[in-house]
Amino acid sequence: NTPAAGSDKVLPGERMVNGRIALPHPVYCSAASLGEDKVMLLDAGHVIYLWVGRSVDSIILLELFGVEELDPKEPPQKLSSGGKVVELIKEAIIELRRDLPFYPPLKIIASGPGSMNEHRFMSLLIEDKTKHQMSYVDYLCQIHRSIQKKM
Repeated sequence: NTPAAGSDKVLPGERMVNGRIALPHPVYCSAASLGEDKVMLLDAGHVIYLWVGRSVDSIILLELFGVEELDPKEPPQKLSSGGKVVELIKEAIIELRRDLPFYPPLKIIASGPGSMNEHRFMSLLIEDKTKHQMSYVDYLCQIHRSIQKKM
């Protein structure tokens, strides 16, 4: 039950490396990395998504958003003000935004029926093959084959 991708490996006092916040190890950008009991951050470049699984513990939801249940149709617009998990997520977001010439907003997505932006979030999971798109690995293999043919 990881609050954010790999954040269980980030311990207090070990979060700074060379004056920067140490981010957790990234996971594959795939639906297989999602768990109904997890909260995941996805940096999409122009937006940072916080995806909240359907079965996230109510204690975590209470700390993150101040509520024990989320409505997928109307997820919270912002994180609550305190708590260890909230601070870890906010630190990760600050680090993701560092050195950018713009400020990517945080969009919170609650998984479940009627979720307004979950389909958009899922389309950003580039490791997955979809009905209309090949996976990123398949795409790279196709590029490699076309380069090999030209040589």
